[in-house]
Amino acid sequence: DEDGDETEEREFKMINVTGNILEKVIEYCTHYQHEEKMKKIETPLIGDTLETILDSAWYADFCTKLEFEDFFKMQAAANYMNIKPLWIMICIALDNLHLKGKSPAELRKIFKFAEPEPVAIA
Repeated sequence: DEDGDETEEREFKMINVTGNILEKVIEYCTHYQHEEKMKKIETPLIGDTLETILDSAWYADFCTKLEFEDFFKMQAAANYMNIKPLWIMICIALDNLHLKGKSPAELRKIFKFAEPEPVAIA
């Protein structure tokens, strides 16, 4: 109405973004907007820990609470919704928390890649 007391309900389609991931995206965006904007992450990365790299305990804690599988879902959601700071943070956190220092064999296991076929030398 004219007073603005009523809100119209509209359907908003979020292709490939599940409810729990959307909740996490909203949590991130709310914190970013109302509490603490993320600082620009300089490259090359400075620091060994996620908290040092992100220069924020809240953002580091947010990432460490994510399940491994959720990193990929969050990455896709941030990309789909064009939330670049979230996408960058998730990429850095995935590397720092799960991939950094892993051998090729360990990475194949993490990403469920098959062992490469041996190459015959003629």
